[in-house]
Amino acid sequence: MYIGQLDCYERGSEIANMLLNIKTNDTAIYRITDKIGELSLKITEEEEFRDPIQIIEGEHLYVQSDGSMLLT
Repeated sequence: MYIGQLDCYERGSEIANMLLNIKTNDTAIYRITDKIGELSLKITEEEEFRDPIQIIEGEHLYVQSDGSMLLT
């Protein structure tokens, strides 16, 4: 649930009420956000996003990284 990621859960229930006219509370926002996070993690761990890279002897593999996703 995107609303649960925007701000604290209490604020998320206010946003849901203002934008969607859905009356809920911070506990419900937390539970939904947490459940979606668990399911997303399960999918990420089970799926293979890329095939393994096969490098033949003598070939070179060039890798570039900008560090934006690394904690530095």
